[in-house]
Amino acid sequence: MNPFENIFKTLDKGGLILYPTETVWGLGCDANKEEAIYRIYSLKKRPFNKPLIALVSSIEMLQLYTGKLDKSITQSIENSSEPLTIIYPKVRSIAHNACGEDGSMALRIPKNKILTHFIDLFGKALISTSANRSGMPFTHDFKEIDSNILEGVDDVVNLPINSMAGQPSKVVKLMPDRSLKTLRF
Repeated sequence: MNPFENIFKTLDKGGLILYPTETVWGLGCDANKEEAIYRIYSLKKRPFNKPLIALVSSIEMLQLYTGKLDKSITQSIENSSEPLTIIYPKVRSIAHNACGEDGSMALRIPKNKILTHFIDLFGKALISTSANRSGMPFTHDFKEIDSNILEGVDDVVNLPINSMAGQPSKVVKLMPDRSLKTLRF
C-alpha cells in the first residue's frame, strides 16, 4: 500500500499541499494543473508574472521536461553538495502559468532521499514554492507558517525530514552556450 495515496489523490484533483523540503517548508501542487497553480499564486499573493519552481526525483524525470541534457549539466547536478535549482530555457509538459513568459522553468532534484522518493512515487513534477506570503520570511518551522497558508491548503504531508537549510536553494540559469550563470547563492 502506498502511504501517500490520499495525498496523490489530492494532487491529481488539483489540490494544494504543504510539505517539508530540504530547504524550507513548501507549498505545492501537480506541475501540470493550471488551476492549482493559480491557487498557489493567489494564496501567496505572488505576482502572476513571477515563475515557480518544480521538483523532480531524478535526472531521468528531469529530462522528461527538459529534453536530453549535456553531461556537464547532469554532473553539475550530481556533484552539487547543496540544493541546486536550474532555470532551463524551454520545458514541456508543465503548465504554462508556472513558467516564465519565455517558456523557461526552474527545476530541482532534491538532495533529501525521502523527498525524492515521494516525488518518484507521485511520478511527475511537483510545484515547490516557499510556504509564505510573497515578500515575507521563509519558514523552516511548521509553527511559523501563516494561518492563511495553512487554511488554504488541502493537505499536509508529514515527511520525516529532520533538518532544513532554512534558506532557499542556489539558483543558476542554463545559458545558450550551455554554461551555468549563478543568480542566487
